[in-house]
Amino acid sequence: MSLLRRLINRLFGVGRKPDANKGITPELAPELAQRFVDFTKSIEGIELDYSIDSLERVDEVIEKMRREGHTVNDLDRVLLVAGCYIGEIITRRHKLRWVKAEESSYAELPGSAPIVIEYAAGNYTSPIDKVMKRLENGKEDYLPFYYQVLCKLMKETET
Repeated sequence: MSLLRRLINRLFGVGRKPDANKGITPELAPELAQRFVDFTKSIEGIELDYSIDSLERVDEVIEKMRREGHTVNDLDRVLLVAGCYIGEIITRRHKLRWVKAEESSYAELPGSAPIVIEYAAGNYTSPIDKVMKRLENGKEDYLPFYYQVLCKLMKETET
């Protein structure tokens, strides 16, 4: 068993892989984000501090996993908690909130994340889905750029 698989099992449970989205609620997002902090420290020795600068480090971790040939199916639990980490940067910095995807416009999208962030009335973003796209698509879904675009959208919806 690879080091990565052993760490995933240790941090996220062992045995048959359950549905990664089952039981995920907005209230769990901070705890899940902390699991990613613990994961990156264990596997890469990288300290994450919920700063905007840490988005670059998260992007590098996801890119490394991509270069190693991992898929979303391989790492769904890791990507879920990575998305929660990105979301916690957003919610903490901008005083936003997580909501259940089923209560948002994401409810109609099959396979989307179980929780999303509401950044303006009726406007939502899914950092969990974005992290999964980053692994699938590479640099075209660069995480610091996602944050920059989201900040621009938030500013536009204020007026």
